[in-house]
Amino acid sequence: MKYYKTTTKYNCGIDLHTRQMYICVMDLDGNILVHRNIRNNDFGFFLKLVEPYKDDLTVTCESCFVCFWLADACEDAGIKFVLAHAFYVKSIAANKHKNDKEDARELTECLRTSRIPPAYVCPRDLRPARKLLRRRNKYVKNRAELTGHSTCEVMAAGNQPLTISANSKERWREGIRSSFDNPLDSFTAEMELSIVERYDEIIMKMEQRIEKHARDFKQQDYRLLRTAPGIGKILALTILYETIDIKRFPTVKDFISYCRLVCGTNESGGLDPAAGVECDHLFVSRGAGHRTGSNLADTEQEATQAANGSDTKRGSARVAEHGGDASADGAAAVWMRLEADGVRSAAGERC
Repeated sequence: MKYYKTTTKYNCGIDLHTRQMYICVMDLDGNILVHRNIRNNDFGFFLKLVEPYKDDLTVTCESCFVCFWLADACEDAGIKFVLAHAFYVKSIAANKHKNDKEDARELTECLRTSRIPPAYVCPRDLRPARKLLRRRNKYVKNRAELTGHSTCEVMAAGNQPLTISANSKERWREGIRSSFDNPLDSFTAEMELSIVERYDEIIMKMEQRIEKHARDFKQQDYRLLRTAPGIGKILALTILYETIDIKRFPTVKDFISYCRLVCGTNESGGLDPAAGVECDHLFVSRGAGHRTGSNLADTEQEATQAANGSDTKRGSARVAEHGGDASADGAAAVWMRLEADGVRSAAGERC
């Protein structure tokens, strides 16, 4: 695990909530200089409290849905900010006594001793498009759950299973409507169909807005991703807005781990009870992974040749390390395309 190494004389941990934040400021020797609660998240009052230490101060808080305003405020105030990965900050949950005051002190202690596992702070100008992409993904999953439930209800009524595709939605809906004799069952099916149709309308509008506002972001990377089999317009933009900068991942292993395609280990006495448990995928779907992985040799060769001339051995070794897993292969293909474009751009700048 990677940890942030503090470089400032003073460090501040904040236990952040929607209506209050508990702050703790320490020096490098562990002496507590400020330790108090701030109601209504008054950042102006926070600046007054840390004014004597502001010029040599680092602030941290756990990653949560309300953390970005604090990151932006610290950036505007010229204060270093590091976002702590909430899942990996284990020491707070391990405390015998857990409250806001202790959480703030422990966060500061972790920062002072360079034990903060950092999370990435997405640039503020890219967050709206990323949020829209994530919300669209949520709605697609909700729609899939409803269509799956409707199809199961048809089979539960003793009918043949129905299939749905982009070209057969109307036939699928008519099949759902004609599958029930009981008026209440028909009414329930009709209500679910109404929700599915509404989701279709909303998702289409969201995709149109996404393509309008996001298509100018990293156009070269976007075009490279679209060359991978199984990666369409929205998936390519999702990958770009979740990755932001491929240089964040020095190796393909780092990128595949970020995509949650590498499970952690919990070994003790030579045994790992979590072995064989499948990891959650971040944005590289298994279907796209299978299609992308099938052409991975060509993908790797083209990307590596573009970056390094005829040297393809380096990329081949990377792919071989993943044991042929299709989703990992798909993520590796993505990384190689983006890395190749980055190397090519850097070479162009040097010329």
